[in-house]
Amino acid sequence: MSKSPTDAPTAGPTPHITLDGFTEPRDARMFGVMMALASEVYVLKAEVQRLNAALEQGGLVTGDALEAAG
Repeated sequence: MSKSPTDAPTAGPTPHITLDGFTEPRDARMFGVMMALASEVYVLKAEVQRLNAALEQGGLVTGDALEAAG
């Protein structure tokens, strides 16, 4: 994260700080991309967990078979 305006050096002009806390637009975009990817990973992991549970509860596959599959 970027420093707060109070942490900035006193000499020279204060850098422009955007509302989201990043001084560079590319940093904000990169953070947005990382958060979007993290959200997708979270959703996909939850979906895989639900599918595994449904397969086990339905008696189609055992937990050992799922572990052996990798």
